[in-house]
Amino acid sequence: MLSRQLFEAQLPGLDNTVPPRALAISLLALSVAGLSGFAFETPVAEIGALVWLLALIPPFLFAYYKGWAGAAAALAAGMALFILVEVVFVAYAGREIAWPFIALTTVTMILVSLGAGALSESLLRQRAQALYLAYADPLTGLPNRRVLGFALQKFFAAAQRGRPLSLVMLDVDDFREYNERFGHQAGDEALRAIGDILDRNTRLMNVSGRFGGDEFLAIIPGETEAGATLFASRVREAVEATRMPHGGYCTLSVGVASYAEWNRRQRDLLDAADEALYAAKRRGGNQTVTLPRRQPAAASGPLAPSDLVANVSASRVAL
Repeated sequence: MLSRQLFEAQLPGLDNTVPPRALAISLLALSVAGLSGFAFETPVAEIGALVWLLALIPPFLFAYYKGWAGAAAALAAGMALFILVEVVFVAYAGREIAWPFIALTTVTMILVSLGAGALSESLLRQRAQALYLAYADPLTGLPNRRVLGFALQKFFAAAQRGRPLSLVMLDVDDFREYNERFGHQAGDEALRAIGDILDRNTRLMNVSGRFGGDEFLAIIPGETEAGATLFASRVREAVEATRMPHGGYCTLSVGVASYAEWNRRQRDLLDAADEALYAAKRRGGNQTVTLPRRQPAAASGPLAPSDLVANVSASRVAL
């Protein structure tokens, strides 16, 4: 499935990094608050107390960007600053520690830090959940077509620089008949089961998701046509051997295509995988078909079955 951790690591804006500007503002606020003690007769003077409120800025900023961890860090930094300033007062300025003021400020810092931390954690979770739902297929939990598009764009650029890239497109055979026989709820459960099988067989460095309807797509960077075919056949055979929740069985038609020099666009590679997929369906389904790497799918119209290489592998060799 599209794990929340992997999702947050891959998508920009969810790494919870504190920007340099916020760090600079926090440092400035703490510096002004600390140095203000030397500018007033007593640290509990009205203006001095107001300046000390600047020390509350870091908890707000850190908690907003980092949640509970940031609030704790800001709280620790604030307490260390208080102790340092008061030690300087005692050692060099001859002033006594104003314990009521320190106690009041400490309690305020704790309440503000914990409150801001709880609030920011809640906001960050809601934000991550909203984006997660936008990028995950609601039925299977796999990456949706939008995520697949992002991944294909990234890996296709790497393929143009010489790194191998293969696509595996999978489609459920006779899925309309399955829905008519068992019902649409059973069809949804079958798609979830197939998604689970696909997810279990997908490496972390690869991306498999629901392409739409009863179609799935696996993007396999760094893998040749032979390796992608082994992966495709392993998934197909696992689905064929799995009894679905409502007692039925499903099979897959699978098309495999690898990047070649004539793949000028991402669409070319997708079309090649799609052409191989429908060749598998024309042959009766429940098989894996590989598109030849050196022949563009659009160069001479639809490919005849004889132009395609079928690979109905019975082995389950792991990649």
